Amino acid sequence: MTAVDDLPLLDLSPADERDGSVASRVARASVEHGPVVHVRVPSGLLAGRCACLAGRDALEFAYGEGRDVLSSALGWRPLIGRRFGSAVLNSDEPAHRRERRAWAPGFATVALERAAPAIDTIAVHHVDRWMAMRSVDAYAIARDFAFHVAATVAAGLPDDSRIGELGRLFAQALAPPAVDHDVAAHHVEVRPLRDAIERTLAAHVAALSGSGLEPGIPALLLRNEPSIDRAKLLEHLNILLVAGHETTATLLAWALLRIASQPRWRTRLGREAAAFPASGTATLEALGRLREHDAFLAEVGRLHPPVVHAPRVATRDFDYAGVRINAGTTVALGIGATHLLAAHYADPGRFLPERFLGEDCGRGTTAGDALFTFGRGARLCLGMRFAQITMKLALVRLLRRAPPRTPAPGQCVHAGFWNARPHGALAITLAPLA
Repeated sequence: MTAVDDLPLLDLSPADERDGSVASRVARASVEHGPVVHVRVPSGLLAGRCACLAGRDALEFAYGEGRDVLSSALGWRPLIGRRFGSAVLNSDEPAHRRERRAWAPGFATVALERAAPAIDTIAVHHVDRWMAMRSVDAYAIARDFAFHVAATVAAGLPDDSRIGELGRLFAQALAPPAVDHDVAAHHVEVRPLRDAIERTLAAHVAALSGSGLEPGIPALLLRNEPSIDRAKLLEHLNILLVAGHETTATLLAWALLRIASQPRWRTRLGREAAAFPASGTATLEALGRLREHDAFLAEVGRLHPPVVHAPRVATRDFDYAGVRINAGTTVALGIGATHLLAAHYADPGRFLPERFLGEDCGRGTTAGDALFTFGRGARLCLGMRFAQITMKLALVRLLRRAPPRTPAPGQCVHAGFWNARPHGALAITLAPLA
């Protein structure tokens, strides 16, 4: 049995993070040395050595039988912090299973059918604002839109001027520290931001009555469990807003950039969008007919997964693929690397949404079999369909009026080892249709 420390070390640098080569370097190392890669994370809140699992079988293990020895709560804690609390995204069993059941009705088909028109209205409003600017930062507008949807539709916060400020506070509080910045100092610096967030969210939780008329997941939890502790309800609200907008914002930003740089797919998606019903009449049936949008977003998620590496911590010693991973080891689930393995995808470095419209070019499996953008199994993102609806409505409403064009050259790809939040502006221009 080989120890992780005895494996060749993949010593990543901040430059690898900035130029987006982290996932490809981990993928190459896994081909050379096996599904467990010994990696040095170059910067951020989890800088240092870790064991990275790469490949479909390795991630199936991590999301399946291995989840009992891999703590999500401990893995996410340094990135999210303690004060956001724990719920679904960053909880372990049995709490995760219980919380997942409690949230599930809010993301069921009947709830999504009700949510679609509200999301559509927000999309139209934001597209109006984007068109007035003409030249935009794709990530900034995607984050603003995604947070607006998550806060008002999913969380039930009042749709007023406070939403924009709350979104900015979340963005700053969740931003990783700069390279070489002291981690302890970073936590001190974001404390006032967390205080401001907590005051706003605590006031919302205190005002909930559980009457049955209030929208959002927190109100649903209170209706179904009137005795729920308000502090715990605040944790649910915190994590709902973190998980509910970060993934969508990042995926949508890269989708906008890809549309701007892919004329052929801009045309294909534009034709599909033109056939979509007028604003205010969005239904799940109509959204389900957007097959090319689905394929496009799946390929964006393959090449730009919002979580490049999902953080875990081993809770006890275990063996995988002939490697002993000791308790306390930070374990990175290599989603980005897995998506770049030729064993799973033909020509994996190319942007080919077509692969999600049929069989995967002789690999003997469908393209979705090795896609982990939203996790897998018991850890599949509960809000995946909500996120997909949000992104498709934003793209449809924008493509019908002002398709993104001309991305600025020389932009970075990822901000760090763990996530794909862009570092710096993703500048694109919008071209209003006649």
